[in-house]
Amino acid sequence: MKRVKKMFKRHFLKDSQIASKKVRQVAGDLVYNIIASAVPLFFLQFLIQPYVARVIGTEQYGGMLTVVGLLNIGIGMFGSPLNNARLIDNHYYINQKGDYNIFLSFLSAINASLLFLVIRLYQLEIDNYEYILLIFISLASVMTNYLAVEYRIKLDYKRIMLSKIVQTLGYCLGCLLFIITRDWEWIFFVGYGLCLVYIIFTTSLWKEPFRSTEHIKKTSIRISVLVLSASLGSFLMYFDRLLIFPLFGGTELTIYYAASIVGKTVALITSPLSSVLLSYIVHLKRITRKQFSFYIIILFAFAILGYIFCILISEPLIYLLYPESKDMAMQYVPYSIAASMFGVVYSFIWPFVLRFGKNSYPLLITVIKAILYLLFIIILVKPFRVMGVNYANLFATAIQAFIVIMLGFKVCTKSSQKNEDLII
Repeated sequence: MKRVKKMFKRHFLKDSQIASKKVRQVAGDLVYNIIASAVPLFFLQFLIQPYVARVIGTEQYGGMLTVVGLLNIGIGMFGSPLNNARLIDNHYYINQKGDYNIFLSFLSAINASLLFLVIRLYQLEIDNYEYILLIFISLASVMTNYLAVEYRIKLDYKRIMLSKIVQTLGYCLGCLLFIITRDWEWIFFVGYGLCLVYIIFTTSLWKEPFRSTEHIKKTSIRISVLVLSASLGSFLMYFDRLLIFPLFGGTELTIYYAASIVGKTVALITSPLSSVLLSYIVHLKRITRKQFSFYIIILFAFAILGYIFCILISEPLIYLLYPESKDMAMQYVPYSIAASMFGVVYSFIWPFVLRFGKNSYPLLITVIKAILYLLFIIILVKPFRVMGVNYANLFATAIQAFIVIMLGFKVCTKSSQKNEDLII
């Protein structure tokens, strides 16, 4: 009997200590990533950009928001897919280095070229030296987004946090240059530049050789699918800016942006949190439908509470940051925040679909949303103008969230049938 008690205590205490350590590690990584997301967002969205808007005026600020949207589309189209693909397939490259710096160079060049072409298409008033700054920003943004995957591979979220703090310091220094030159591009130039320098000094992926390996075919397929999916996703996320600016002008875009600032900030903060989730999900062997159902219930509960909280803080926050736009902006707020909450639900479920489902699932979901969004835009923008953009975004995002939930149940069922134990 004593031997049994000793064995029970030894194994139970050992398992409990391991579980407790794992929980503390995950919680710590979440805190680091929340700080990494919140710090640059706070300084940009709530301090720097409102100040820039007051200095350059609402019409020119609308043009700036359009260009920043294009830069963010490039990050989402090329940086994030490279990051996620490397995270998922890193086991192929532990002993055999190559492939990824080829893809990084190629996609960075495409991103810079597309940025130049779209700015010319919109006929924005940008000087030649501003073009040079923007090209550097586009290259640095993709490089920092990909190279930071080394931190995710090592589960070193403290380094991610520090890199974002360095980037934020760069934003602040760039803002000083903006005060002198009145060129807002310096804010992002210095921000991404300092972040890239920090990442180069603390990572080694950039040192990998420019050569192909035996895995280049499967890697190119993985990246291509993720790039297509991310391209549509990023385009849809910032399509409202690209649509409103030419149709209704910079002032209307500034009002719309002011209304969406709370919801989009929540979405931008939670998106990196889903990357933490994916970093741990890649180690899962399966997840049961019961576990997934409980996860969905908790997720929706937080989304509802988040919606209520965002509604309560929106009016005083918009009045503080964009007082000249508050009265017009408030009519858009409930729809913008609701769409953002459905986006949060989606972003916390798609890692399960990406881990256990087919490679084509993320692209399929995004294509469906794109078709629905454009269809709603065509139907609703003419009679409702800018409000029609809000309606279209809300309807398309809600449908996307419910589709990914259904696919989540599907892949969880299949993964449950293949394995009998949940292994991390």
